Amino acid sequence: MARPKHDDPAKFVGSELEAATGFSKRNIQFLRDCNAGPFEGASDEVGKYSEDQVSFLAIIAGISSAGVPILQSAAIAYAFLQDKPNHPVGRFGHTDQFTFRHPHRPMSGMPKSWFEAHSIMRSGNSDYQVGQVCDTDLTILVADQTHVAEGVLVKARLKKLVPDGVNPDSPTPLGRLERGQKAAETRFIPIYDQIEFDGGAQEASAYLEYEHAVKTAIGLLRVNVSLAIRRAFDAIHELRAQKGGPFHPTELPAVKRQSPVPDTPA
Repeated sequence: MARPKHDDPAKFVGSELEAATGFSKRNIQFLRDCNAGPFEGASDEVGKYSEDQVSFLAIIAGISSAGVPILQSAAIAYAFLQDKPNHPVGRFGHTDQFTFRHPHRPMSGMPKSWFEAHSIMRSGNSDYQVGQVCDTDLTILVADQTHVAEGVLVKARLKKLVPDGVNPDSPTPLGRLERGQKAAETRFIPIYDQIEFDGGAQEASAYLEYEHAVKTAIGLLRVNVSLAIRRAFDAIHELRAQKGGPFHPTELPAVKRQSPVPDTPA
């Protein structure tokens, strides 16, 4: 694999996308040809991709690795990210032990990108461990190959807003998989194409339906979305360390100290 030829740490090339996701060049080209996932309406410079696109692709790869066809995986990932601007899910700042806020790092010097935050953690400024799972990791759940919902690895610390009569810890409906006679004919229908989320009875009914489906599923597929994103950044970090490539500076800024005032003679 050739050395990634660019000098912007926050931009990623094709070989890095492959390393981050485990997708082949052909898989990535297929998504691009279908204008699906992170390539839908993309206007980035040719051959270089943003960290949001890498994260989006990592989610698709995670879902696909569980046996869901790639285009349906892209549709599920898209529905999952609908209410999450800039794809912050599972990226380090949302977890206590993976936080990139350092006591000696002033707010004005906070990382400008998530890969920069990742670089700081990988440099040894935190207790970050490759492959470690967080209690707050977000997940995608597929119950009996039909109901697709969003959950958390363990009980959430903060209660989410739900309609009256709904358990705040219940999974959030994302949509349904409808299978045709062939696997390639499977369609994902987002929940927002089926009902209007207005806090009314129809929304409450959807929450209860999906909660019941997840609880009573014979087969329950779980994808750790947050871990998929972290592993994608880890893979890029390791590729650049091995083959060469740009990293963000990981040194914490020096803290200015006042010079001691010399003793004045009495």
